[in-house]
Amino acid sequence: MTTAPPDAGARGTALDIEQMRAAVAGLLGCAAATVADDDDLLSLGMDSIQVMRLASQWRRSGADITYAELLERRSLRQWWALVDAKPAPA
Repeated sequence: MTTAPPDAGARGTALDIEQMRAAVAGLLGCAAATVADDDDLLSLGMDSIQVMRLASQWRRSGADITYAELLERRSLRQWWALVDAKPAPA
């Protein structure tokens, strides 16, 4: 039996908003500190292929998230709310 890390909460994943911010910044080629919670990520230069990569990466981290769900939202805060609200897949 495996258990989620202590900081995973009900989600069952250790993914947090700062890890998401770092991943976004890495793809955009900027410092994580420059990606604000409410920035429009598409306006910052995020493209659909990058969003697909993030969805795949975060699913591997245990998040129950899809490419389509990310495309429907445009800010890190919205992406985090989606991840935080859904339990990890069994």
